[in-house]
Amino acid sequence: MRVRRFELRLLAGVLAVAWAFVAGLVLVLYRPGGPADVAVVVVAALPAVVAICGLAWPPVAASTRAFGAIAWLGVGVALVLIPSIGGLLGQLQSGGTQTLLPSREAAYPYLVALGGTSLFAGLGLARARLGP
Repeated sequence: MRVRRFELRLLAGVLAVAWAFVAGLVLVLYRPGGPADVAVVVVAALPAVVAICGLAWPPVAASTRAFGAIAWLGVGVALVLIPSIGGLLGQLQSGGTQTLLPSREAAYPYLVALGGTSLFAGLGLARARLGP
């Protein structure tokens, strides 16, 4: 059980670092101008807070199937989020006055990753709150 908890905590750490990297990129490279700067950074940092909750209270499952499902959820989120970071980096480095998410297609991977991260962290919070 301890090994599973460590593995899921490690996966939650990867998600937290990835979301913190997204927030850091937005903080350093994106400048829409005016008071929106602070609001954009705050909104970009919220998924990192959710991922840190998953790091503090990792989901743990007693059965092998449930553990596999939770682990694949975390891996799936990472597989969606990490390539999206590359796209965001390219977009921010190109500069100019453009929006971060110009279309639904650009926002889709972030919404999927946020939903998966929230579910991952929520399973850990529910287990901590309700018990095994």
